[in-house]
Amino acid sequence: MKQGTKAKSLLCNSELEKFYVLIENMMEEADADTLYFYSCFCLRKCNETDEMFKRRRWALLLKAAEAGSPDALYGLAMCYFAGDNVTRDSEKASSLFKQAAEKGHAESKFEYGLDLYYGANGCTKNEKQGFEYIQDAYKYGIQEAGNVLEEIKLLVPKLQFGNAYC
Repeated sequence: MKQGTKAKSLLCNSELEKFYVLIENMMEEADADTLYFYSCFCLRKCNETDEMFKRRRWALLLKAAEAGSPDALYGLAMCYFAGDNVTRDSEKASSLFKQAAEKGHAESKFEYGLDLYYGANGCTKNEKQGFEYIQDAYKYGIQEAGNVLEEIKLLVPKLQFGNAYC
């Protein structure tokens, strides 16, 4: 079992002592995915306050995104999109969604696809490429992408995208 999968299992099963030991060992490796994972929960055992958690989360999220973690890039994009812990910046969010989408992150493919399709958040409008990103997100299980694809099918003649609906 991968370390990350084992850590998630321990956390979900409330085996916190084992979880904290494993996380400490994982942090020694400090790979992008571990940094991201470590940014996702508050350390109540260590008397971490909400404010301390926010600061630690932000620092780890930045490091993990810089190291290329698709999940961290998406998380950071969502922060910029919502203005959570930063000034809202939809263009920065879209740029981060793009980076994560290019690494295969399904939710980011959907968000970036919408930006491309509609020409939003600083993206040059490209309906065909946006449609392809949205379709790919749907293939990876993003249900909301399916709803958007249905809307597009109603608004746009099928021939415009060739066999993209198949």
